[in-house]
Amino acid sequence: MAVLTMHDLPPDRAGTGSALFGTTSQLGASIGVAAIGSVFFRRLASGAGSGPGAYGAALAAALWVGIAMLALAFAAAFLLPGGRTARRTGERRTEAAAGA
Repeated sequence: MAVLTMHDLPPDRAGTGSALFGTTSQLGASIGVAAIGSVFFRRLASGAGSGPGAYGAALAAALWVGIAMLALAFAAAFLLPGGRTARRTGERRTEAAAGA
């Protein structure tokens, strides 16, 4: 993912792009952990049972939330810009290298 993020940046902007990538990665991880943890502990505190079965039910609910978030991220990836533009840019670089 880092390679895709940094691919089209000019070298003088590499530090900024790297910092932005790191920040968004950390933010996404924090939101994911908070959401999954909230579902787990809310389900556990709801009194839907006691003992090991309650932990299993809470874990199952948290895992389904994680799967839903993963599916949402996968779908959102198709909305990212650059599919055709990145291919054209790569083709131009290849043509320039071949012509040089």
